[in-house]
Amino acid sequence: MKHDQWLDLVDEKGQPTQGRVRLMLQWVYSKVDYFKDYLEKWDVTLENDISEKDQIEKFIKQLESPFGFLENAAEAF
Repeated sequence: MKHDQWLDLVDEKGQPTQGRVRLMLQWVYSKVDYFKDYLEKWDVTLENDISEKDQIEKFIKQLESPFGFLENAAEAF
């Protein structure tokens, strides 16, 4: 669980002063569950990166032989 909150500063009398403080807390209920969740997020990120890399490699192959579709058509005959 994550909590993120901004708090306005006040003086000793409770009067508002200039400035704010950001308080961020994270409660980890189980280190094992925390790392499992963390690793699952990395797995998804890696899967997306691998997919993007494969698409880029395919596009680069098409650029290397811009008339490759003609070669494939000629082989079919």
